[in-house]
Amino acid sequence: MGYKESRIEYCNYIADRIFNKLKDKQEYELLTYALCGMYLGLRNNDILKLEWDQFNLENKIIKNVYLTKLSNQRGKEVKVDITFPVNLTIPFYERFKYALNRWSERTNDKIKVFPNLKTWGTSDRIGEIIGVLGFNTHDLRSMSIVLLDGIKL
Repeated sequence: MGYKESRIEYCNYIADRIFNKLKDKQEYELLTYALCGMYLGLRNNDILKLEWDQFNLENKIIKNVYLTKLSNQRGKEVKVDITFPVNLTIPFYERFKYALNRWSERTNDKIKVFPNLKTWGTSDRIGEIIGVLGFNTHDLRSMSIVLLDGIKL
């Protein structure tokens, strides 16, 4: 087995582990968050900005997602915004539908999808539940490249 195949196998293993462990613990907010990073490649800040009315499950899209990039250039933080929103097709639709439906039944916030999550600590909670030390939110984003490789949306 070559590097690419072993990387795909590992990412699929971790994706299944994240889905199953968070589902078993009924951590639906974390599960929905993880799916957004893992299957959409969204950055932490972009995930935390999502609102319920952006999700159109009937058409399998997330509407009007503004993608941002925070970078540190020569000690100065610079925020770069894409000036137009994009619509993202939802891959692995059944997993998203499951997580979104379970989370929407449990949250009182009808505007923000992730009212309880903060910029820091979310990945630590996910890593603790799935049993992966040092897990971080960028790992989800990195996995998206491998998981979506070759999938026709």
